[in-house]
Amino acid sequence: MDGVSRPRVERREFKVLDEEQARLFLARAERESPFFGVYLTAIATGMRISEILDVRWGDVDLLARTISVRCSKTRAGVRRVDLPDVLVRWLTDRPKGAAGEPVFLRVKANDVRRDLKRFTDIRFHDLRHSHATMGIRAGVHPKVMADRLGHSRIAVTIDTYSHVLPGMGRQVARVMDDILGGR
Repeated sequence: MDGVSRPRVERREFKVLDEEQARLFLARAERESPFFGVYLTAIATGMRISEILDVRWGDVDLLARTISVRCSKTRAGVRRVDLPDVLVRWLTDRPKGAAGEPVFLRVKANDVRRDLKRFTDIRFHDLRHSHATMGIRAGVHPKVMADRLGHSRIAVTIDTYSHVLPGMGRQVARVMDDILGGR
């Protein structure tokens, strides 16, 4: 460069849903959207929209309660994601296709994004951030969350979700009080 620094590009703020907002969002999506299952999967797993839309029935193991994520640009993105009960129940109630058939048949990412704009002001990627933020606030270790999100390095997760970590200092202090007997 010629000594002139580039203007800094500001990162767009996430609109992170808390636990109650996530439940309200999903209740509304269940009533108003044909893409409820996509939204539920995003909030319940933290998967990217491209990963969700690429899931085949052969990637879903309801007995092991996992989804294998195979489409990814990085090695870290290829992973197995444990599923919460709410998503296992929803998937169990769906008609199953052949192993190679998409779970979300004929769903396009742009249609999902357009649907979101129709009834909310959050972006699809905000659902992923909401998942991660709720998990970290609940005490999930950032390394576990990094693996779940398909981040190649824990630093990416910590840098992205550092806004959640400051309140966790008080939690550590309480743990130390418990261990040391509150001296």
